Amino acid sequence: MEAEARLCSRFISSALALRSPQAMVAVNDGGLVVGTCLAGVAGQTNEAWRADYERLLAEATERAKTADEDLEGSLFGDIRELATADAFIASGNAYGASQVNLIMLYPDWQGRGIGRLLMDEGRKSLARARVTTGYSAVGGINPNVSHPSPCGASH
Repeated sequence: MEAEARLCSRFISSALALRSPQAMVAVNDGGLVVGTCLAGVAGQTNEAWRADYERLLAEATERAKTADEDLEGSLFGDIRELATADAFIASGNAYGASQVNLIMLYPDWQGRGIGRLLMDEGRKSLARARVTTGYSAVGGINPNVSHPSPCGASH
């Protein structure tokens, strides 16, 4: 189970990193990474992650051949959601110009304004890329998110 959980985590992380040329990291005074935000612009990728993604895709595909439904869903559910995001981006909707692909904080560091700071830095990074609209989505199965703050986003 631990090896499967690591594969799932590494696979989706590589997929998100591949589609996220902008990355922001929050580090505490001791040098520990306590949060991260990955953002992307439609049509751009971070090719430094391509080889890892391709290798992990092959590994996940092979593992899924003998996986039960739960593991297959863990391996490829988020990837299917990315395909939905790609269809939205391709639709021409102005908000498809960019997206925040991932924001994570260690639980002990939540509630300190770090997530808001990471989102703000993500928006600034996208603005430097001359992008003024975008979107983010909250996974329905995320137990740590009930009502995320909009952080200045419009609906």
